[in-house]
Amino acid sequence: MKQVAFTFFVAAMLFAGTPAFAARAHAICRDQTISYSIHRSGTCSHHGGVKKWLY
Repeated sequence: MKQVAFTFFVAAMLFAGTPAFAARAHAICRDQTISYSIHRSGTCSHHGGVKKWLY
């Protein structure tokens, strides 16, 4: 289900003409969710913290 929601989210953002930087994932959380948080503070706070920063 998460993969379907993620795919829909990215497709919707691309269709809407959202700038590419906004659609780029910034971190992978410890529970394997993907974060698009702009700021590092609080990123993945409800998902066990950041596992890996992607930039």
